[in-house]
Amino acid sequence: MERKQFTFYRSFYETIQGMRTYKERAIAYQTICDYALNGTEPDLQNLTPQIVTAFRSVKPVLDTAARRAARMLSRMADAEVKLAMGRERLDDI
Repeated sequence: MERKQFTFYRSFYETIQGMRTYKERAIAYQTICDYALNGTEPDLQNLTPQIVTAFRSVKPVLDTAARRAARMLSRMADAEVKLAMGRERLDDI
């Protein structure tokens, strides 16, 4: 599911700041954003151990947030349907 936004926590930042090179940091940021926004699973075989560790530490947080967002969207859609049904009933009066 494509998302328009996600929460980037300070703990994500601090984990990535511990990496040795700017290249590793950039790849870590890109990996996290690709996963959070586009649902793109990274190829862990092609990443450094530090990036894999960082990704695995933030993935559960991102997954939980995505599930919550999906539930909220579902509830909003249900509410809109109920509201539309209520309007139709009022129109019939």
